Amino acid sequence: MTRPPGSRGRADGGRLGRRALGVCLAVALVHGTTWAFVDPPLQGPDEPAHIATVEYVAHQGRPPDLASGPTSFTGNSQVDALAQDMPISIDGDPSFSPELSAMARRDLRSPTHVGPPPLYVSTNPPLYYALAALPTLAIPARSILDRMLLMRLVSVLLFGVTVALGFVFIREVLPGEPWAWTVGGLALALQPVLAFMGGAVSPDSALFASAAGLFAALARAFRLGLTPRRGAMIGLAALLGCLSKGTMYGLLPGAALGTLLCVLRQRAAVRENDDGDPRSPARLAGPRSAARGLVAGAGLFAVPFAAWLWVNTHVFSRAATTTTSGYAVPHTSRLHYVASIASYIWQQFLPRLPFMGVQFRHDFPAPAPGLAPFPAFPQYALWQVWLEGFIGRFGFSEYSFPTWFNVIAATVLAALGICALHFAWRASRLRRGRAELITFTLMLLGNFTLVALIAYQYRHATGGINFEQTRYLFPCIVLYGLIVAAACRALGPRWGRVLGAVVVVLAAGHAVGALLLTMGRYYG
Repeated sequence: MTRPPGSRGRADGGRLGRRALGVCLAVALVHGTTWAFVDPPLQGPDEPAHIATVEYVAHQGRPPDLASGPTSFTGNSQVDALAQDMPISIDGDPSFSPELSAMARRDLRSPTHVGPPPLYVSTNPPLYYALAALPTLAIPARSILDRMLLMRLVSVLLFGVTVALGFVFIREVLPGEPWAWTVGGLALALQPVLAFMGGAVSPDSALFASAAGLFAALARAFRLGLTPRRGAMIGLAALLGCLSKGTMYGLLPGAALGTLLCVLRQRAAVRENDDGDPRSPARLAGPRSAARGLVAGAGLFAVPFAAWLWVNTHVFSRAATTTTSGYAVPHTSRLHYVASIASYIWQQFLPRLPFMGVQFRHDFPAPAPGLAPFPAFPQYALWQVWLEGFIGRFGFSEYSFPTWFNVIAATVLAALGICALHFAWRASRLRRGRAELITFTLMLLGNFTLVALIAYQYRHATGGINFEQTRYLFPCIVLYGLIVAAACRALGPRWGRVLGAVVVVLAAGHAVGALLLTMGRYYG
């Protein structure tokens, strides 16, 4: 029997794509696991509080009660003892002296008291904490260190899911070149800050995986047409993200618009009697299927999420609030508030104009008597928060690469961005894909806007302490992999492969450098 024209090429591309996906997933799991073992206990962002929350969920079988906060640092006696004997890095250099090690072993043998964790993490949705609690219940471990490692490995698995779904996203947006998918996927797998978060106990891991799934589901619906199954995947990804962390809300307006654009585009394609493209949404999924997909996605998101809100309020007696609910805006005028927000966002990227108020202070006091004051940070948010933070800022955001390294890395990123823009300008498919461009851009802007509003209110509530961190934009991290893949595609198949190989080598060196930097910080 004769094969249909092009079927062999598609089959070969499918096999190559699966192999490339396996390679990217393996690299991500190895990279994340390395971080889980190299990074000392409690040194991830807010990791002591997150560990205490997982312990509370495992012992109590329910989310934390918001009526009362912890009676100690984290509410968990073993986490408190470990933090006292080996302080988190923002409070001092963790010591591994024999005396402190013996003290830690003695304190960790004492009975464990599990109380309510800090309120700033208790208000998070419970999905990640429930997932991280499962292995600690299935595998008995007496030491908090062993249980913490099991929790970290759950984050590693979620990091692998993020990279795998990021690979799928790149494949759907840039079909036809498996080598470019591989470069973009490896760029995600070797991104050191993403891997650092993937090796720590944090609900960000579940958030990033869910957001990557949302991007991938939308990209597939745009390329192949919206169907009930694809609409359900969009709704499921949005639901899991909102049950992981509230930052997901920033992506929802763009995702909703993208789903609606899929429906409108499929209806318009039918009215125009198709455009001759055999893989257009009009041939692959009609307008009725698109409408059913819209209903399926909205229903799969809205019904379970509404049920969770009811259970959260009436069963667990927890108000449906976010971590920013307690921050009061200090302005009496709505116009003044809007102007101040606009000034704050302006100063994120551009120098402060003479008539603008100072949004970023540089005279933070010491966090506690006897400790050094906070550094002057940020002086220029675009560089210190977003670029340096993306290249590599670790621990509790208190150590990073030297300036010369950041300058080189930023130059490489800028060159890749220029190549990606060139590819987008001349690629006919991307010019036709304006709906995708609008959707993904709005999702990124929604993510940033939500983070900016929270950070602005936090600054005014705390007297100017910085809240901004690059990881808060990592729900859109798959766009980084897409930019890298598009930059390589811009040079054509021959030189694009050469650039891809160079990018992968540089990314691997970047990942190793971040691990060496961390080893020098804690073990040098």
